[in-house]
This record gives sequence, structure tokens and C-alpha cells, in this order.
Amino acid sequence: MAVFLAITDPAYIGLVNDLVHDSDLDVDTVSFNPAAGELTIPFIREESEKQLTFRLFRQSTAPRVQAYLRIRSASDYSIVDSERIGTYPINVLVYESDSTRIVIRTSIPLAFEVSVESCDIQVEVTEELVTVD
Repeated sequence: MAVFLAITDPAYIGLVNDLVHDSDLDVDTVSFNPAAGELTIPFIREESEKQLTFRLFRQSTAPRVQAYLRIRSASDYSIVDSERIGTYPINVLVYESDSTRIVIRTSIPLAFEVSVESCDIQVEVTEELVTVD
């Protein structure tokens, strides 16, 4: 089932975090449209809780689907990939109102900050299945 969530009140950022937590983010797929003020972060989301089933030497996992995190009213962003692994599990998004930025925290160190005019975040979880190597 496709899911779409949009928030403009930072008090609801927990709803965004529920959808993105532990999802895989590839820094090379991040795109920024300065004219529209929109940063798009494709990510892979596991559709249900992690459950492994072993049957005759076969392992199956929950389906993984393509999803998109969009940060609107973005004026700039920076990514410092000091670990150079490219793909990171998202932990949480934090809105820092005093510096008007959104910080994306990952489980593995990655400096990812987005300068914004306001907290305007969208998450779209598609039904498109993704195969991960």
C-alpha cells in the first residue's frame, strides 16, 4: 500500500521518523532543485518488521520498496561522507528551529544538514518493489 505523509509543524516530525527509521539512504542519489527549493532523498524502506523465515536453505525477508523523503523550502544542503560507504541507515530527522535546519542522523556517522526556511517535509512510500544486492 502506498503511503504519503506531509508535515509543516515540527511537533509532528516523529511521524516522519516512524517512516524513515532504519531505512537505507544512498548519498549518491540525493538531488536538489534550487529553483523549487526541494531536496529529494530516495530511500529503501522495509514494508514490515524484520522477520526471517528459513525453508530448505532459502531465506526470505520482508519486501523492500522505493520511498522518497522530500524536504521543501530548502535553500542549501551539505553532506560530508567521511566514512565513504555511500549507503547509511537513517536514524532520525531533527528540526533545529534556532538555526532553521534539518539534520538527518544516521546510525553510521554521516554529516547531513539541510538549510530550510521552514519545516516542510513529505514522505512518499511507493508500491515499487526493490531488489537489494
